Amino acid sequence: MGKTGQPPWAKRILKLLEQAKAKDPDFERFGAYSHQYRLAAPASEEQIMKFEEQQGIRLPEEYRDFLLHVGNGGAGPYYGLYGIRDLGDGLHDSHGARIYRVQEEPVIYPKMSDEEWNRMTAPESRQGDSMGKGGEVHPYVGVLPIGSQGCTLMTGLMLAGPYRGQVVYYDEDYCGPPFFVREKGFLSWYERWLREVIAGYSDEETGFGMNIDGNPTQLMELYEQAQDPEDKMEIMIDHVVLCRYCAEILSDKRFPDNPVRRRCDRKVAAGGKPGGLVVREALQNFPAVTADIVDYAIVDGLFAGREY
Repeated sequence: MGKTGQPPWAKRILKLLEQAKAKDPDFERFGAYSHQYRLAAPASEEQIMKFEEQQGIRLPEEYRDFLLHVGNGGAGPYYGLYGIRDLGDGLHDSHGARIYRVQEEPVIYPKMSDEEWNRMTAPESRQGDSMGKGGEVHPYVGVLPIGSQGCTLMTGLMLAGPYRGQVVYYDEDYCGPPFFVREKGFLSWYERWLREVIAGYSDEETGFGMNIDGNPTQLMELYEQAQDPEDKMEIMIDHVVLCRYCAEILSDKRFPDNPVRRRCDRKVAAGGKPGGLVVREALQNFPAVTADIVDYAIVDGLFAGREY
């Protein structure tokens, strides 16, 4: 379809893609050198229908529209997106075995526990299928691989069930439960990637799409609205990361002399790291931040052993 026939949302995405390429001219963002912010020409309706008929599926509408109006693979998060031909090839794992029985109902879901994941991926759990015909039952049935994140890490798209059309990150070697991105559709996920590239956000530490979308003010609003303590913790941690990325650091004068600040100072001093301002700037905005949360944010993984 020519540019004159493109819907407004497709034109907006292509404009954002141009801005993203201008922001990263040397392809320094993770995976950018492989796609260089270029998209293949859009697929035809005939190409898409042929693929759907071969696989016995109907692609989720947003992803289907992207292929039809924006591009048939190329620029995208990590190492980019597969085109129609790659989609067919990608239905085999890195060892050559066909593992993506895309017509079946998915069995994975958001926030799977490690215990449930271990039961699902145990060798004895993957023998035979639901019809009793034998063969290996794969955890990623009903998932379409749409891109690679490197090695056995993949980007997929849910094809059926309550999460149809949602992007999911997973490991073909089953090294951990899958991660469902928070965006409910493909287009919002893709456009968020473009916005973050343009804004200069780094994805080196957490990976694109792993944290909650939003600027510091929006995250604060989400935090205040959240009722679940785990949700509050997740929002708080993502706020810390975002403040670090954006370098939205306030003067020391803005920080009250409270136990949280002193705790941060001690942790930073003990680790031999300079500053600590970004952590303090992020944490001081949250009411009732406890010493345990400071320990978690600084010591238990988020900033452990890293310069900041």
